[in-house]
Amino acid sequence: MGLEHISDRHRSEFKTLAAMGNLQWQDIVHWAIYYNQKDPDHKKVNQSDGCRDRVLKLVNKRNGQVVWTTRFMLIYGASTGRVVTVYPTSRVC
Repeated sequence: MGLEHISDRHRSEFKTLAAMGNLQWQDIVHWAIYYNQKDPDHKKVNQSDGCRDRVLKLVNKRNGQVVWTTRFMLIYGASTGRVVTVYPTSRVC
């Protein structure tokens, strides 16, 4: 699980978003994990796992225009806090 799962299952989604901002896909993964942990829009925990989601915007620093706005969902182990996966989605927890 974790980064291996994200790379295997969601890399193409992250690459598409990263390309729009001339970034690496891992940068978007890092930001999605960081901001979901720091300030989630929604949070739900059950006995085995937890879910957090957060809308992030990528803004062009040169002209201030929003490149994209995307919601990312983070799934983690409820008892361990370890990241299971993170991915772009339109759903909330």
